[in-house]
Amino acid sequence: MLATNDYNAYRFHQQVDSALSKIETILDTTRNPTYAEEKDHTYNDKFGLAEFLTNTAMAAQANALERLGMGNEIFQKLHSISAKDERSVTLRFISEESCDFVKEQTVDVESKHEFITETEEVKTTESEKEEKTKTTSRHKVVTKVKEYHWKVTVNYSLFAFPGNDPESGKIVLQSREASTVIVTTGGKQSPRPSKFINDPIDVSLTWLLQNISDQDSFNCNFSIDREATSCRTPRQNEEIFAAIAFFNKMTDWSYKIRNYMDRVASLTYTGGASPFVEPESHV
Repeated sequence: MLATNDYNAYRFHQQVDSALSKIETILDTTRNPTYAEEKDHTYNDKFGLAEFLTNTAMAAQANALERLGMGNEIFQKLHSISAKDERSVTLRFISEESCDFVKEQTVDVESKHEFITETEEVKTTESEKEEKTKTTSRHKVVTKVKEYHWKVTVNYSLFAFPGNDPESGKIVLQSREASTVIVTTGGKQSPRPSKFINDPIDVSLTWLLQNISDQDSFNCNFSIDREATSCRTPRQNEEIFAAIAFFNKMTDWSYKIRNYMDRVASLTYTGGASPFVEPESHV
C-alpha cells in the first residue's frame, strides 16, 4: 500500500493483469474476476474492497515476518503483549562491525608486461655454409609487495521487544555473525574502524498486531468504521490512513536494512573498503 504520490497506475494495471491471468488457471470457467470499475457495484462494495485489500496486504506482511523468524509461537507472544497487556511492540535490527589485524606477509607480484629478447647466432658448417638460429627469451619483472591481512567481522540481530526497553522481554527472531579477510597494500593502515556500532533500525508492529484477531487462527481483522464522523470515503478515513502509514514505515525499514546489507556485501569487492583492498574470501 503506497502513498498517493507513489501510486503508478500503469504498474498497478500490469500487476493486476498478471494476477488475473494466473487466477484464470485456478478458478473454474464460471468465475471471471475483473477490475471493480468494470462491474456493477454499490458504494458499500468499495469499503469492502478497501478492507479486503488491506487484509490481504497484512497477510502478505505477516508471511514476510514469518520468513524472518517470527514463527507461530513468537507471533502468539507478541500478539498477547499487544492485545492483552496493551503494550507497544517494536521490531529492531542492530548490527556492529569490527576489523582486526591478522598478519603481514611479503609476496612476489609479477608485472603485467612481458619483455621479449631475441638472440641470433650464425654458425659455419663444414661445407662452409652459414646457418642462422634464433633464441627467444621472455622476461617479467617481479616486485616484492607487502600485504596486510585484516579480518572484518559483521554481527547482526533481529528482535522484537515490548514497551520502550529493548533489553526487557527481548524476543530474538534471528542473529548471525559473518566474516571475511581483506588484503591491503601501501602501509599498515586499517581499512575499517576497529569497532563500529550502527544505529538501530526500528519499526513498530503495534498496528499490525492490533488488527489481527486472536480468534479463528489469528485472521487479519482490519475494518473501516463507516459510522465515524472522520470517515468520508473508502480512501479518506482514519483506519486507511493508519494502514498506509504502517506499510510506508515497513517499506522504509526494509529499504534501510537492504541498503545496509548491500554496503556490507561491498566489503568483499575491490574499492568497497579502501583503494588498496582486495578480498580474500566472501562473507
